[in-house]
Amino acid sequence: QAREFARLQQLNQFLRAAIAALPPGLCQLLSPADAIPHILCLAFPGREGAIVTRWLAERKDILVGSGSACSAESAESSHVLRAMGCSAAEARSSLRISLGYASQQEDLEAFLAALPDLVTEYPLPG
Repeated sequence: QAREFARLQQLNQFLRAAIAALPPGLCQLLSPADAIPHILCLAFPGREGAIVTRWLAERKDILVGSGSACSAESAESSHVLRAMGCSAAEARSSLRISLGYASQQEDLEAFLAALPDLVTEYPLPG
């Protein structure tokens, strides 16, 4: 169990560092640094998280969640994200990456590699 926790922490840190290196404004990390390592919450400012989630699934075969797990089927913004201090816009643009025993760094690399296509195919309005 300790070994798996450390592995998930390593994957989490890899993704955090990669997100920090992305162009400003593309993707925002919402999860605090001391959050559990198997869930990472991100926002895509100006884009709807549900659309990003669907786009990733349909175009790239990458499965992530939108918002927080406890409100995934609700039209209301997540009380968890509100408690984290997220604005309504951040909550609408958020998605959730869950890491588990089957998650590999290659999965995270595929997610990151999909982002340039996302920007091209789902441009910001205006």
